[in-house]
Amino acid sequence: MVSHRRAAVSEFIGTFAIVFVGSGSLMMSAKSGSQASLLAAGIAYAMTLAGIIAALASVSAHFNPAITTAFMITRRTKPLDGAVKIAAQLLGAIVGAYLLKETFPADLAQATRLGGTQFSLDVTLMSGIVLEAVTTALLAITVCGLGAIEARPPIAGVVVGFIVGALILCVGPLTGASFNPARSLGPALASGVWEGHLAYWIGPILGATVGTLLWDFGLAARPESPVTPAPIEEHIVNQGKRKRA
Repeated sequence: MVSHRRAAVSEFIGTFAIVFVGSGSLMMSAKSGSQASLLAAGIAYAMTLAGIIAALASVSAHFNPAITTAFMITRRTKPLDGAVKIAAQLLGAIVGAYLLKETFPADLAQATRLGGTQFSLDVTLMSGIVLEAVTTALLAITVCGLGAIEARPPIAGVVVGFIVGALILCVGPLTGASFNPARSLGPALASGVWEGHLAYWIGPILGATVGTLLWDFGLAARPESPVTPAPIEEHIVNQGKRKRA
């Protein structure tokens, strides 16, 4: 059983890496004027998740308050364990964002909001919440599926990295592709820009919960109940036993 200390350290490191590397890659893409900033962000997140999950999955590798909350609701994670993980995740995201603020050029940090998430001007708040919910639900289903087949950390990391990279390419220009309240909280707190921030909690938590419940009640294998022989079958079986005796 993993101790709270070890789980907290693992969740802190993983979420720190997501914010520092993921948001940092967005900032560097903006600095270079790259026309492929979305692709760069998707690749950076995918590679970061693949590596960090492979390294830390044997300890604890949620790295996302939405996933942890959904697992608490569905009783995969105990309330105290979940609270410790969420606190570590939020702290890791905040430290990652403030480190970016202190080390990257100030004008770049201000112009990019420290790589924070934001809605496109043509996306309504409700549409943004739905998009974040749907994409996080797909992420949660993927995580549940990996748990069901007991995937080894390197494979699990690659799979999660691929799904997150694909989701970023799908909705990144519309919502900023958060799927993770901690990933949005860190840059928002460090930059002081809170525009639409509540949506990055409502959408991912709702989506992760729905995705986990869909797995539990629609996809998870159920143990088959033993077949009870019909009375006539029981009679034949018992008669055969008596003859052999």
